[in-house]
Amino acid sequence: MLLAVVTQIPNKNESLSILIECSQVTPTGTLRCLDLLRELRLQVIDYLAEERVFTVQQPVEILFVYDASNVLSKSLLDQLRMISDESTESINVRLVATDSSAYYVQKNVGYQNSLGTVNVFVDSDVIPDPGWLERLLEPFASPSVHVVCGNTYIEPRGLLGKAFALSWFHPKHDPAPALLERSIKFHANNVAMRRAATEDPPFPRLQGDVRGSCAALAVELRDSGIDIWHSHGAGASHPIPLGPLDFLLRALVHGRDLIILSRYLKQSKTPVDDKISHIWLWIISVFRFPSAVKKRFRLVGISFFELPVILSICAIYYGFVISGAILTCLHTPTMLRYINLPGQPRYDG
Repeated sequence: MLLAVVTQIPNKNESLSILIECSQVTPTGTLRCLDLLRELRLQVIDYLAEERVFTVQQPVEILFVYDASNVLSKSLLDQLRMISDESTESINVRLVATDSSAYYVQKNVGYQNSLGTVNVFVDSDVIPDPGWLERLLEPFASPSVHVVCGNTYIEPRGLLGKAFALSWFHPKHDPAPALLERSIKFHANNVAMRRAATEDPPFPRLQGDVRGSCAALAVELRDSGIDIWHSHGAGASHPIPLGPLDFLLRALVHGRDLIILSRYLKQSKTPVDDKISHIWLWIISVFRFPSAVKKRFRLVGISFFELPVILSICAIYYGFVISGAILTCLHTPTMLRYINLPGQPRYDG
């Protein structure tokens, strides 16, 4: 079902919180986090300056959650504190400390400490496109809308960027700014939720605090009769892996987390079928992507000479994804303990 416009419905002024986790602190990530805050401030000021179909109270809360035990975050926090001291009547920047660097733990802590009736979740390493906040919030003018996700994508720059824009779970999309449609999933780096629609905290905890809780939450929302709406114009760019090690780790973690998520969702019915069904479920899903790739090919802009290299990068990445899935089926504790993204906690359970 497609909705070209959102009907204006009078709404009481609601409060808005924008929640950012700082679970991966790197030099590049620090720069992107500061760029994110600057872009958010501009978009919030612009949103409040105009008459909108969905109005929010001032000040808008921008809340950063960080791991207090991570010494690498000190430089970022010092800079964020300087900016937070510049809070105005329209924007209130807050810093919230937690004792965990786990991605979804930080998102849940942010939610539990926020004041908003509508909460926007973004990651510290994504950069919203112009007009992102407006496109993400305007569907909430309808009281029947409770969850709206945006369009996170990889900017197709260079061979690696084009490979990930073509095939990753953050693919390049046609922005189609006026398009709003129902979705069966969302990513936690670009989504807004009414507080009344979710539990506190909203993201369920998976084994080892792995990523994938957003998919589990999407299932729970749909089972509760809550629609997830995808606003194509709410775009935000996501960085590509930073070097060979990050490439390898992301692929292995991708495969590992798919298996743990599938276990959480109870997609396997019997212990006998457990390993085989999980492996084949995700092998099939990996090799279903050619039809999707065909749709993205024009948007990514790949030349004939680039094609073999880009397809090779995709094949290598998804080969490691499958390896990560198989290794997780064989011995999950080892994968949880030793295979993690930078900044994520080691699992010792």
